[in-house]
Amino acid sequence: MNTVSRLNLGRPLKPFIYECVLVVKDAPKEEVATALKRCAQGVFKRGGFLRNLYFLGLQKTPYRFSKNKVPHWSGNFFLYELHMPKALIPDLYNEYTRDVDVIKHTFLPKEEAEIDFENCTFEDEMKPVPYRPQVVELVEKAQAFTRRMTRRRVKLNLTADYYPFQR
Repeated sequence: MNTVSRLNLGRPLKPFIYECVLVVKDAPKEEVATALKRCAQGVFKRGGFLRNLYFLGLQKTPYRFSKNKVPHWSGNFFLYELHMPKALIPDLYNEYTRDVDVIKHTFLPKEEAEIDFENCTFEDEMKPVPYRPQVVELVEKAQAFTRRMTRRRVKLNLTADYYPFQR
């Protein structure tokens, strides 16, 4: 029995999907295109592949970005959807940091909605919304999160009779 089948336990392999947000400096189209090609080649060299590329436009940045002691107030925003192993992210992060044309970059794991259509029945869908299994599960998750967050709160003693600097 190979390692993959032991670890999977019969479940299909789920690909690693990441989103990479790139802010490329405001430059002519040719320079922006070569910068994007360099970034994509970094993914291809390491065994990943590009699923989609979205151009989000030339936008003003929310604050001043500095790269190589040059301030940038606007940039071309791009979104890459990547299929690659998690171990490649530090290498790509290092490469994009050293790239002169890339002002900012961020890698985010993409969460896809996991809907099980095989177990969905007409009877479940005809129930009122609060009694559907998916909604009950979401409510339980929200209640667990609320309980966990309320336990972490620090209770401050802000009454008038309390003075912390009194000896």
